[in-house]
Amino acid sequence: MDKSKKKKTLLIVISALIVAIIAAVLYIIFGVIGIDGKVEYRQSEKVNANVSGSNVTVLDNNVNYQTINGFGASACWWSQDVGSWDNASDIMQALYDDDKGIGLNIYRYNLGAGSKGDSHILTKNRQTECFLNADGTSRIYSIWDQTIPIENMKSGRIPDGFLFGAEYLRSNINEALMSDNPKNIVPSVDTNGHGTFLAGVACGNKIDERNFSGVAPLADICVVKCREAKDGLKRYFRIGGDKVVFGEQDIMLGIKYLWQTAVKAEKPLIICFGIGTNIGGHERGGCLGEYLESRGNYSGVCAVAACGNEANAGHHYRSGLLRSGQDVEVELRTGSDDGFTIELWGDAPNLYAIGIISPSGEYSGKTTAKLGEQHRIRFVLEKTVVDIDYLITAYESGDECVRLRFSSVEPGLWKIRVFNDNRGDGFFDMWLPIKNFITDETYFLESDPDVTICNPANNIAILSNAYYNSYTTSAVADSSRGYTRSGYIKPDICSPGIDIFGPMASVITDRTQKGDVSLARYGYMSGSSAATAITAGAAALLMEWGIIRKNDITMDTVSVKKYLIRGTINTGVEVPNRICGYGGIDLYGVFQTMRGRI
Repeated sequence: MDKSKKKKTLLIVISALIVAIIAAVLYIIFGVIGIDGKVEYRQSEKVNANVSGSNVTVLDNNVNYQTINGFGASACWWSQDVGSWDNASDIMQALYDDDKGIGLNIYRYNLGAGSKGDSHILTKNRQTECFLNADGTSRIYSIWDQTIPIENMKSGRIPDGFLFGAEYLRSNINEALMSDNPKNIVPSVDTNGHGTFLAGVACGNKIDERNFSGVAPLADICVVKCREAKDGLKRYFRIGGDKVVFGEQDIMLGIKYLWQTAVKAEKPLIICFGIGTNIGGHERGGCLGEYLESRGNYSGVCAVAACGNEANAGHHYRSGLLRSGQDVEVELRTGSDDGFTIELWGDAPNLYAIGIISPSGEYSGKTTAKLGEQHRIRFVLEKTVVDIDYLITAYESGDECVRLRFSSVEPGLWKIRVFNDNRGDGFFDMWLPIKNFITDETYFLESDPDVTICNPANNIAILSNAYYNSYTTSAVADSSRGYTRSGYIKPDICSPGIDIFGPMASVITDRTQKGDVSLARYGYMSGSSAATAITAGAAALLMEWGIIRKNDITMDTVSVKKYLIRGTINTGVEVPNRICGYGGIDLYGVFQTMRGRI
């Protein structure tokens, strides 16, 4: 962003999964008390008599006029508060216990209320929304939903400079909030809840009755919901059809949209990047990493990326020193996965060739390490197919990448024989896909928890965020560890990532360790992305101090990173290290350091 641009109000961009959060701002409507069950009407016998000139209907007690199979109540506005009371179980017993209570046997939730002329309820105590201003209007600056085709975009339009998807401005969202049918105006919905949660943690409203507040509760929000990757791309990387996968090009377009929106609005930009991949050399580079890094180099922009949850997954193998002409066998345990991809990365100018031994002992033979070489290996007994692609000089680094794509995988112990063909002694690394793409049954027997930070968080000019357990002030086994493959210090910092409290989208129906969140609409999440949302919020507050209040108008990703590093919590462990980088985030500590108090 041009340094001469006048900065106004803070804009924080939430792009976790880069997913939209409109579902979280639509109204929660509750119902009225009613009767459920089968109702039977029978012809009644009427006996009429004249009493003081009036016509009276007398009912025969021997006739069954109506059958009610159950009775109960529906949740009203106060139910969200009752559920958090200490005596909630006593209340439930009084309502639904046959012996100790009144024995209600029907419970309804989310029925709908209000009249046609008064359905947009804006009273604060009758809302659970995390992304509204005090007057009930939306804090979302705009949404670009890449998944909506032209014929279904309703009030939206294709954003300027793009060829697909629907953009919804704040005015569209406010109109939807006031409507009886909000999806007829803004049809964008968070279909997995990840983006909603991260947005809430980073910059959700302060909700007193929930004892909740996002880190930067006054920030504006810009949203990109990415379309899923094409089937052909998923087939190439051997990713099952039910996995949520995004294409690199669509993510980069999302970043471009966020950038353009921030420039147009003349506001600073924080990009919360809550996704990652094991594809790539776990080093600086890659098209996505470089693009995100390039945006973060502008003043007024900070790119924050999650390091991942890969340290304890067994998905990384690090070789010892392999002499020229020697080979080594890498043992791989496979489970019920139908397919997956492994990447081997070796430092230039060394060349590494591959041979594969199946669980039954069938050996493919040594394949040729040659520029552009492709091999297909079909095993007889296992019926497994392995495609081997050689990329001798990878983009930017010039290092070798060997990609092994397994299909119809037979469970068992596989061995990958790696040959150091020439040029001298060297090391190599291998990575399996991230946790979400394969089962826990597939892993390297001699895995290495280090160098497990997902891309693009390995890029230098990106604020890379690991996580720790803030309740015990201890490291977490799953949090991805550094350094990069060449030894550059990553992660930069860490933040709390265990049992983080935040808003859940209405589509969430699973149970967390804290209970059923489908009714509560608030719940707990653990992991790298939740921790990154905290850091994104802190970066937003720091950017407000620097850009908005003009204390450091040149602030960018690198300077934000340096500010946060100077204020990190001293845990008594030597820093930097592979687990938490330079330490735990402490925004107040940043300002204490600037004041000369350490």
